[in-house]
Amino acid sequence: MPVKNNSSTVPLICPMCNQTFNVSPFRVRQGAKYCSHQCQHVSMRGRVGSWNSGFGPSQGWIDADGYRMIRVNGRNVLEHRHVMEQHLGRSLRPDEVVHHVDGDRRNNAVSNLRVMDWGDHTALHWTGRSRIMNTGNMWSMNHNACVDCETTSKPHYGHGRCHACYKRWKRRML
Repeated sequence: MPVKNNSSTVPLICPMCNQTFNVSPFRVRQGAKYCSHQCQHVSMRGRVGSWNSGFGPSQGWIDADGYRMIRVNGRNVLEHRHVMEQHLGRSLRPDEVVHHVDGDRRNNAVSNLRVMDWGDHTALHWTGRSRIMNTGNMWSMNHNACVDCETTSKPHYGHGRCHACYKRWKRRML
């Protein structure tokens, strides 16, 4: 059935069911993607109401953060941690993190997983921020120098400003 397009609505295609639906421009700005709550729920959790529904390469479901959960010996566990524990032949320590090399939280192949400690994992994910600043290429993520005094000798504080300029700017804003 063709969808009528009023001037006050925007046609979108639901990524889950490929159905065309209309939403207001305001809802588009808010990030509307799905035609229904059910499609939104399925996209976030795998299947509606499924706890061990048996989809994909292994039994399980997708949690709210996008990780696959499975049941092992009656307990819910993150599949990527379980896969790595099986590969290593030991339990992971609480300070160990399993990193997805390609960034896809659902790709739990051993070749895509790396065991790291928390500090190394945090540094890896902050590469675009802290390590760029430490190499001298950029002063902050979006600025080469303070937007007010153009210094690079003082550390970035916020809104493209060093600490002193940020404090002055904040006082003017109040």
